[in-house]
Formats: sequence, structure tokens, C-alpha cells
Amino acid sequence: MRRRMMYVKPSGGGLPGEYIQLNYLQNDHAGAYIDTGIKPNQNTEIEVQYKKINGGWAVDAYGMVYGSRVAVDSNGHYYYSETYSSSTGFAGFSDIQIKPAGGTKYATVYTVRNGKNGCYVNGALTNSYDGYSDFQSNLNMYLFGLNGNGSVDSRKLNGLIYYFKVWEDGSLIQDLIPVQRISDGVYGMYDFVSGAFFTNAGTGNFTGG
Repeated sequence: MRRRMMYVKPSGGGLPGEYIQLNYLQNDHAGAYIDTGIKPNQNTEIEVQYKKINGGWAVDAYGMVYGSRVAVDSNGHYYYSETYSSSTGFAGFSDIQIKPAGGTKYATVYTVRNGKNGCYVNGALTNSYDGYSDFQSNLNMYLFGLNGNGSVDSRKLNGLIYYFKVWEDGSLIQDLIPVQRISDGVYGMYDFVSGAFFTNAGTGNFTGG
């Protein structure tokens, strides 16, 4: 089967020949997620593009797109989508948790930009973080899931992720795109910044297309 290819401008260098670039990485398994290795703080900014294909496993409405936090309403950097109520998602940033307006829909692609200057969903401001406090998390952010004080939250994203970017103090420190490793067929995310290949840190397998 021939795979569709999508050009994503790399932050530095090209994709090594041992990988096939994909349009998206897909999670259909309750145990699958990626550990990004990034510990966020108040100067961390995220951009992620995703699409939900189902409600999720533990709670049908939720899908944790990315993030980490110690506990509810605690310091953290995260975003998750909701389906059963009139919200695009929850975005959390340093002691602030706000429910933005809008509607999450299956099979709709959302581009989220989240940081201290606000959360933007498809270009529209949905969250403002006035009065945020400085913080430094000791927890790595997860992708397709939430790192909840060292354990992956059961409410993982059942859907597709097209790319994931992280800035620190305005400098790009991670630039993930979906790929498949040719040698063994493993799906994951390749980082144009570090050259690292991130695979499933949980159980089950990713797919892609």
C-alpha cells in the first residue's frame, strides 16, 4: 500500500533515510503514549495538531492530547479535549484551569497553540492566563496522554496527531513529526531538533498513515 506523504518544513536538517514521513500518528490502544522528555515551565509554549476519532477509553468524552501536572489545579502544562459538553478543551497552565467555549467534533482537525500568552484553537483565543505564576515542573510531558504525577492518566487521546512543537523562551527545542522506521516498521515521532526517535512508552502499538 502506498503511503501518502506530507511535507513539513524541518527546523534543521532533513529526515534521515531510515524513516518514512507520515501524515499522522494514530493511537487506537488504551495503553499507548509518548514520553517527550520535556519538563515544562511558565516559558514553555506548545503547538499541536490533532483529530479525535473516538471518545476515549476511561471516560468517553475526554482525550488527553498532551501534558503533565501533579494534581488537578496544580502547576502544569496540558491540553485535553471534551466532547459531551460545549467546550473545545481544557487548557491548563500554572495553577489555572479554564474551560474555553466552542465545540469539539470528531473527525475535525484542531491546531492548538498554548502558552503564557494564551491558548489558541484554530487561531481563536480560547484561554487567557492573566496572573499566572512562575513554575518548573519535574514531570515530563506526555503526548497522547497526561503525566499525572508520574503515572499516565487513563483518559488518553484516541485519535491522530499530525505534529507537536515545543518552544522554550522563544527557542524551538522539540519538533516532532510522525514517521515509520523502515527497518522494523515501528511507528513513532522523529524530532528534527535532537534527531531522536520517540516510540510508544506504554503498551500496544501506534499506527499511522
